[in-house]
Amino acid sequence: YATGLAAMVKGWRHPSGAYIPDARLANVAKLEAVEHLKEAIAAAADIAGGIAVNAPSARDLAIPGLGQKVAEAVRANEAYTAEDRLRAARLVQLWTAGPHLVGLVQGGGPPATQWAYLKADLSSRLDDLMRRAAELAGVRRGGAA
Repeated sequence: YATGLAAMVKGWRHPSGAYIPDARLANVAKLEAVEHLKEAIAAAADIAGGIAVNAPSARDLAIPGLGQKVAEAVRANEAYTAEDRLRAARLVQLWTAGPHLVGLVQGGGPPATQWAYLKADLSSRLDDLMRRAAELAGVRRGGAA
């Protein structure tokens, strides 16, 4: 979140009126967002277990002779109905086995694109960054003390 805001703050207004975010920070923000949301999706899948992809439909609860058996099989906490649990399982299924992960990774371009941009950017600035680091550390070039 902070990197995305920084990309906005460090951006600039194009003569056309469009606002252009800082490309370096925008690429870092995209990579960070993908990584953390992938972790959240994996955690949700781990917590939900198999019910997230193997749960019967909530409509199955209305089938005579089957609905009660389904309800007994999926009920866990008595504070929630079987339908509540099945609806929650479908939500987790949508996030863990649905289109979100692919959209997350590929939205805004694949991560390889961000990495390529950042590597090229770093390569173009490496000499200046090394000079600044040496200056900050008090290191003189050429080994002279």
